[in-house]
Amino acid sequence: MRSIILLIFIALMLTAKCERAESAYFAEGVFDDPNLIHPPEDDVKPVPEEKVVLPIIPPGPQPEPAPEPVVPDVTPKPPVEPVIVPDLRAGELFVVATPKKFLVWDRPKGIVSVKRLVGPREFYAKFADAVDRNIEQERHYSQPFIYVIRAEKRGTVELIMSPIDADDEAQAIQHTLIVMGRGPQPPPEPEPDVDPVDPPTPGPITSFRVIFVKESGQTLNPGQTAIPGAKVIRDYLTAKTTPEGNLAGWREYDPQQITANEQPTMKALWEKVKPNLIPAPCVVIEVNGRFTVLPFPADVNAMMMKLKEYGGN
Repeated sequence: MRSIILLIFIALMLTAKCERAESAYFAEGVFDDPNLIHPPEDDVKPVPEEKVVLPIIPPGPQPEPAPEPVVPDVTPKPPVEPVIVPDLRAGELFVVATPKKFLVWDRPKGIVSVKRLVGPREFYAKFADAVDRNIEQERHYSQPFIYVIRAEKRGTVELIMSPIDADDEAQAIQHTLIVMGRGPQPPPEPEPDVDPVDPPTPGPITSFRVIFVKESGQTLNPGQTAIPGAKVIRDYLTAKTTPEGNLAGWREYDPQQITANEQPTMKALWEKVKPNLIPAPCVVIEVNGRFTVLPFPADVNAMMMKLKEYGGN
């Protein structure tokens, strides 16, 4: 009996002690709410103040990127090469305008007229390169040098245009013009003695003569000044040209040369050549009765190459 009473007394004492300890714990502010259990302060890890955390939507399926546009592999067409007007009608103007002075000549003579004018110029006329060639129109050319070509009679003419200071034959422009009509044209006037383009076909050379044509006192390019005075040219021509009357078959003439006292063959050649001369300086090369008129090449070496094309090595 005493033992039971002692146990009850001990239990009551322990209960009272726990209540006093709990009241002291709450009184010290350890818990703000008696219904919550807070961890010890050492376990709390606050977010650093310098880092800002914003609410974000969790990533979901991402949209597919837009496809890159497909650029077709198109090869550009080559530029269209300009085509010079191939024909000239009566009453039209074929106008060539250049930034510097050109030499312009026509072969054979008489099919067209060529007039050089100083620009700028205005014209009111029919033009060979007009969209409607039957209508007159006004044009202004601002270039300092203007060459007006008109039709004189039916035929085919070769136009040769070269800068006055050209030092290379490649700078010359050659153009064939059918005059007064677009349809079939009559053949040009025969020139049996003239070969304006090609050297003679290979074969035995029975006659070979050369005439250098230069204006008296004309100023030439440095490379042309020694033509025909260079020793290599004189030696070659003296050895290769056809002699007559103890004279070699080559000459140096002025464009207005008088040949009253010349050797008969050279005199006859000059009479045939004069209507077909081009502006000086030029060279006439005759082989087997056919002659060719060419502008001076750039220098002595180029002249030697040209002479050997006709007269051989």
